[in-house]
Amino acid sequence: MGDACWDVLIVEDDENLRGTMALCFERAGYRTLVASEGGEALRLLETGRPRVILCDLWMPGMGGREFLRLVRERSDLDGIPVFLMTHDERACQLEADGLLQKPMRVADLVALAARHCKAGDRAPPLGAPEH
Repeated sequence: MGDACWDVLIVEDDENLRGTMALCFERAGYRTLVASEGGEALRLLETGRPRVILCDLWMPGMGGREFLRLVRERSDLDGIPVFLMTHDERACQLEADGLLQKPMRVADLVALAARHCKAGDRAPPLGAPEH
């Protein structure tokens, strides 16, 4: 795995929702990366480690269930909380760290990031010199 660092990885196939979520996190001071499906997200995880992952359950390509299973199998990803986003209440049977019922409130998303990205532990802003 690479040594890049960011705060939130958003895995969501709905382009508008994905962009809105990224914008909300970035305005609140969090670095984000986005993927449109699980396979793309796994490739991003080869470049670095997020502080938290928000993943849609139902997506074309690799969905959230398979993505979660593969993340849990990788020891280098231990300790990264994965939250599933869905309308499906049956998702509570999965071994995610939490379930976010759609539609979600921006304030709830930012509060979630705040719980997992302590100010001193946040990734540096893009373009900032790394120490």
